[in-house]
Amino acid sequence: MKEMENKSAGENTANENKVKETADAISKDILAQSAADSGEPDGSGSSGKDDRKERKAEKKAESKKRFKASFSSRKFRGGAYATVLSVIVIIVLLFVNLIAGQLNVNIDVTSQAQFSISDQTRELMADLDQDVTIYYMVQPGNEIELFTELVDQYDDLSDHITVDYVDPIQYPTFAEEYVSDTISQNSVIVVNDATSRSKYVDYYDMIIQEIDYSTYSLQVTGTDVEGQITSAIQYVTTEDLPVVYQVTGHGETEIGSSLTSSMERENITLNTLSTMTEESIPEDCDILLINGPTQDLLEAEVEMIEEYLAGGGNAIIFTGYGTADLPNFNSLLNSYRVGIVDGMVVEGSTSNYMGNYPNMLVPNVESHSITDAFRDSKYVLMVNASGLEILDGGRTTIEVTPLLETSEEAYSKTGEELSVITKEDGDID
Repeated sequence: MKEMENKSAGENTANENKVKETADAISKDILAQSAADSGEPDGSGSSGKDDRKERKAEKKAESKKRFKASFSSRKFRGGAYATVLSVIVIIVLLFVNLIAGQLNVNIDVTSQAQFSISDQTRELMADLDQDVTIYYMVQPGNEIELFTELVDQYDDLSDHITVDYVDPIQYPTFAEEYVSDTISQNSVIVVNDATSRSKYVDYYDMIIQEIDYSTYSLQVTGTDVEGQITSAIQYVTTEDLPVVYQVTGHGETEIGSSLTSSMERENITLNTLSTMTEESIPEDCDILLINGPTQDLLEAEVEMIEEYLAGGGNAIIFTGYGTADLPNFNSLLNSYRVGIVDGMVVEGSTSNYMGNYPNMLVPNVESHSITDAFRDSKYVLMVNASGLEILDGGRTTIEVTPLLETSEEAYSKTGEELSVITKEDGDID
């Protein structure tokens, strides 16, 4: 969730300085621990680096010309102060991994406690075959140590990567070629040198902040520098980026800001689609998302979606409490041997619900390529969920694999009045 506040320039400077000091403190702790763990001195050797610098000298000289050409008017952020509240919702990890599984997108959902370049990024950069420049937009003296440590490492990962520091005060219009909005200090612009395709990574997107409830203020608790820069490099060097269409017009649940941010980070484009007014699913649709409709689809819409799926299309469909009463929507699921159980799932095992609320499920996460990245270290919380069942019969070519399962003691609570949580006659095992 992103919050925008209007503050005076003085307040902005004070706030940004405070955030920078906190980030610097985190940087020093992390770098010191990293050096201690690796047994290496704090700093980098020059072996082999002189040759690399010589190979890149011509490219850097060309980029310097751009700096000087931008020396005209000043355009730098000083008015708006952006804060980011990091909200961790485990179901987001599951959903983004579902998309990753369908699109074969590399998504890192591991702990953000690793602040050295990961093996995944090293492998991606080793395969890079296009020239890319990373512009670190920072005024000398205002650098964040952790940012510089990580940004500089990209220069050593590939002969196709060049890192340049640009002073946005000295060259105030440099960013205008790539970014229409105002920029933040300590932000990054990644550019494909051949195509000029670019992606701007704001400073506030590279830090993780959480609210301190003792002071009701945001505190910097970590960074996502590597994830954001690697994602930007993939964006500028990839022609066909994945596209997800979310079906609308049936009271579907809105996609939250946390999930939207996760999808943007993975370069997934999210579009809306009114299937009621369309004749077919767009050809560029990699995944069709149906997120818990509360009103039924028309038969013509179901036929259109089934035609898309029969032609090799992919879909992620979420159900919610009450969707069992939507016959056309259910027929779509039934054709793939999935049925919705009437009622709301209540868990009977104390190990599978949160606190004193048996309707707040903590299901067992089954082993699968979609869930393996977090199943041993994270929990999934599902509130007021409806049950799914695998139907007998149907097409033998369809294989149904459960990802989340309740305990054997769970049951589905039926009826309009759910004031009594204990199992009664009419509830479904």
